[in-house]
Amino acid sequence: MNRYLVIIIGLLLFGCSSSTTKVSSEDQSWLDEQLKGVSNDDFKPAKRVRYNDNLDYHNIGDLVEDALSDESLQKISHGNLDPKDPISKIVLLCYQGKFQESAELSSKYYDKYKSNPSYWNQVGTCYYLQRNLKKAKIFYRRASTLDKKFIPSINNLGVVYLLESKDRKAQAAFEQALIVNKSSKTPKYNLANLYIRYGLVAKARQYLLSLNRSVSIRDKDIYLSLAYTELFENDSSGALEYLSKIDSEVLKTKKGALALYYAFKLSKSDKIKSLDEFLSSTDLNSQERAVYEKIKNL
Repeated sequence: MNRYLVIIIGLLLFGCSSSTTKVSSEDQSWLDEQLKGVSNDDFKPAKRVRYNDNLDYHNIGDLVEDALSDESLQKISHGNLDPKDPISKIVLLCYQGKFQESAELSSKYYDKYKSNPSYWNQVGTCYYLQRNLKKAKIFYRRASTLDKKFIPSINNLGVVYLLESKDRKAQAAFEQALIVNKSSKTPKYNLANLYIRYGLVAKARQYLLSLNRSVSIRDKDIYLSLAYTELFENDSSGALEYLSKIDSEVLKTKKGALALYYAFKLSKSDKIKSLDEFLSSTDLNSQERAVYEKIKNL
């Protein structure tokens, strides 16, 4: 069953930052076209607008407002974005699906923010939200070119690599972010989930427990990942202990419900019937449906 659980793990949220890898010739060609007439001098700081890490906030996924929410790109609700701030508004418009307006705004503020890594990180995120991963990587790399220790873009690039099934590159990106700042929570969370995917449960649990000790409130994503470590080892009681710490709204999400369903199945709980009815009527994608059917037929 563990190989099917790996599919579930692949559905977990990953927090989104860039290594110093060079832009490929193909990427460079596209970048040259987009920035036609822009010379290297244009990237030299003129009137530098100070980077404000409070503005590197995004929401990718359905589990938000938690203990990882003070870090970038994965764990923030739209309410944390300040529409009065130009950089923040660039990505806010993208969350609203107003990609053309966002592009116009980013062009408007190019001269003012072009030396700011946060600007390029937000532009990259707009492409991420459109699932244009090639362009997202280009701009995450641009952010890192301006500041090689800029953790958001390092981590975000790792998330893109995950979507491209380039797990080794993703691992390298998350590890690089932790070299820059070993206490950075989001890359640590992402790395832990990557370890779970490959069955390195002990290493994953070590990171997750470390995260859990470092935050002041209960984090639903951390508990959900810890539950997966227990499920990977077929420990239903351990999984249910962690799942019991998560509020019911999270357990009603597809990721939460599948984890709970598997735990109930392992423990032979009679509570599985109502959850089975819930999942059978839920709009699951093909991977989620395959996992659901496999657990159902155990």
